[in-house]
Amino acid sequence: MLLNRWYVAILLLFVLGSVGYVHSTSDVVQVVVRNKSIETAQGIHTATEQYVIHTDRGPMPLLRFPVIGYTTGLEQTYESIAKGSKITVRAGKWPPQILGGHSKPVIMAVH
Repeated sequence: MLLNRWYVAILLLFVLGSVGYVHSTSDVVQVVVRNKSIETAQGIHTATEQYVIHTDRGPMPLLRFPVIGYTTGLEQTYESIAKGSKITVRAGKWPPQILGGHSKPVIMAVH
């Protein structure tokens, strides 16, 4: 039982640390929306829909991670973004670059 508590505490600390790092290295930028698409992203076990905004800075998916991204209203946010508009977003790299691998710019929030 004690081992489970330590495991959960370490996992929680890792997730919160990753979230904090991504948020602290993110930027608020203004982008021009060129197009939008819904793409299928293959996860470890399942495929999920990914809402992608194609901007003048390249494709940027709306982050679905429940701690720093949208937990509800993702579809409404996606639908409210008009092609050709200028929007202000908080963009970060996910997964965090400190974990290695290939980080991609994602939209964490639309202002």
